[in-house]
Amino acid sequence: MNFLKKLFLLFFKPTQFYEAVSEEKSYIHIFSFYAIFAIIIAVLVQIPWEFFQYADFMFQLILSTGFIFSLIKVLFFPFVYAFLIYFIIIRLGGKSNYLNTYKVAAYAGIIGLVYGLIFSFVVNNGAINDLIKASPSHNLTFAWATLPVYLIILAEYIQVFYSMITGLSIYQKIRKVPILIVLIVLEILFYLMGYLANFFGFVNIF
Repeated sequence: MNFLKKLFLLFFKPTQFYEAVSEEKSYIHIFSFYAIFAIIIAVLVQIPWEFFQYADFMFQLILSTGFIFSLIKVLFFPFVYAFLIYFIIIRLGGKSNYLNTYKVAAYAGIIGLVYGLIFSFVVNNGAINDLIKASPSHNLTFAWATLPVYLIILAEYIQVFYSMITGLSIYQKIRKVPILIVLIVLEILFYLMGYLANFFGFVNIF
């Protein structure tokens, strides 16, 4: 399967996609496909509009410990996420192995990365402020101006969850509702752990 077809199926035909990649048995192959997107998007998210005004921007970016730490989190989070999902799913009657669970977490993670890039573009590049300024008499409320942001977040959750539920149900041979519940519980857990880490001043690994 070529690169573009693989992306098209991942985003628009998840059932066909996960059936097509069911024979992939290499962690390296899956990780490398995910890592390509993670690195490219991590760099693009960090690039400001003033990029071309700073000749040494990319050099500073690569040496940035914050950037490197964030990239490491992005690259290895699917391994942790897949382990937690697998730990729970296998106790609910899951039939497949950790590799297939990681496969789903990594490929669905690519969808999340793309939405993250869109989110970053909308939020960090002044699109919200431009929308407010463009409104008649500046009467557009902040809530309405930020509606695109919430729609992006909602679309991301829907598509990522749908992709993961589809893949896990195919590989693990269990119903979709328990998978959805597991994903929601884990998402809430990550949110609470991130909140507590920030509250107490710890490093937020989520």
